[in-house]
Amino acid sequence: MKRNLILTIILMLSSTILVANDRQEWFIGGEFGGMDSGKKEINAGKSNDDFFKPTYESIKFGKRDSSGRLYGLYTYQNEKENISSSSLGIGYDYIPKISEKLSPFIGIQIMHTMLEINDSEYESAGIDQLVGVSFGVGGGAIYPINYNTEIELGIRYVFNTLEDSGENNGVSKEIKLENGTQYYLGLNYKF
Repeated sequence: MKRNLILTIILMLSSTILVANDRQEWFIGGEFGGMDSGKKEINAGKSNDDFFKPTYESIKFGKRDSSGRLYGLYTYQNEKENISSSSLGIGYDYIPKISEKLSPFIGIQIMHTMLEINDSEYESAGIDQLVGVSFGVGGGAIYPINYNTEIELGIRYVFNTLEDSGENNGVSKEIKLENGTQYYLGLNYKF
């Protein structure tokens, strides 16, 4: 309930910002990148930390003004080590005007994330999905190809709150998605 209230407030504020500012450009963009993610598994009291490196795709749509951009996004993490995920959220990037050719940016994201686990051991313990909120903080640079098209290169640190536990035949199991890093190449089209 608390997460839904936070997401609703953020969506209301972002829609107010989108309507209030006159000088804006709409944009649609895509990202393709990799992730360094960690997971912590606890089986019958024994802990195991593991890292995996999946790829992901993301699409974002929003408005850009003279100081930054506000957007909604959908991200899909391809299956790796029996785990895949999808996220739906919003983000804001501050883009200071430093150069006509290269624009650095810093930004934040908040996402509702659903992680799917395709593993019979976890499914037998009643764990097949982790749901929670993820927060991203990152930066990068945008290079314009022409007036409407730009390339983006970035890196983002993602904080996760996804974890679950269960039991199968008296043996407890727990899994937690650790914080991770995304690095990506993006293409945006302004209209």
